[in-house]
Amino acid sequence: MIKALLFALMTLLCPALLHAGNTAPTRLYVVVDTATPMAGGYQWLTDTLLTIKSETSSQPLVLPSFGLHSFDRKVSRTVSSDKQSFKQALNALTVTPAPVNGLPAIQRIIDDIEHGAHILLITRDSSPRPKKINFAALAKKFIKKNITMHLLTDIDFECEEHWIFGVNQHLEGINEKFEYSGCNILTPLHVDRNDYVKLALASGGHLWRLEAIKANNIAYGKYLGAEMLDIYGASKP
Repeated sequence: MIKALLFALMTLLCPALLHAGNTAPTRLYVVVDTATPMAGGYQWLTDTLLTIKSETSSQPLVLPSFGLHSFDRKVSRTVSSDKQSFKQALNALTVTPAPVNGLPAIQRIIDDIEHGAHILLITRDSSPRPKKINFAALAKKFIKKNITMHLLTDIDFECEEHWIFGVNQHLEGINEKFEYSGCNILTPLHVDRNDYVKLALASGGHLWRLEAIKANNIAYGKYLGAEMLDIYGASKP
């Protein structure tokens, strides 16, 4: 009788243990400012994430899931990387009545983030830093854990005589084909006044024009998917 019970218990537990042993880490964390409604909602973000998933499908362990965290703490979860889960998670994002700084949201998750992971920080503005945030210590954790943060925000970059989609940490312009344009930006970034910009540039991330990315989300998803495949494709969980 005891042997039969033990056998039944192992039958139930082994598949779960096997599944757990093959679970890849979360390598992409999306941190969203919900203080200002997104025109058109978050369909563009769903499309971006699904495109990243498609671009990395040859190696499914690169993006088995992603973290979704709102500035206001109302949404903080790990989401499996399928279309229905994406939509349900993003539909849970609701507008915050007052501006909320995003650093506490990052502070809450930084210790659990996988080493070498990516953060997409999406915001329209930078509200004052809360006094409880030790920015220097937070920045050191970014460097220690080799975390890359890309910032999508309301900013325009002028590069010589044309507009560009973003810049890298060296302030080199990235054009609409997501290629380096060969020129440095002319737009003042006021890095000393914006914590998000500081973190993005210090972590080796990029600054992106939010509206340009929303309008070109599929191309952006392909760009990020290729970047993640290049970084994580040969790795094992």
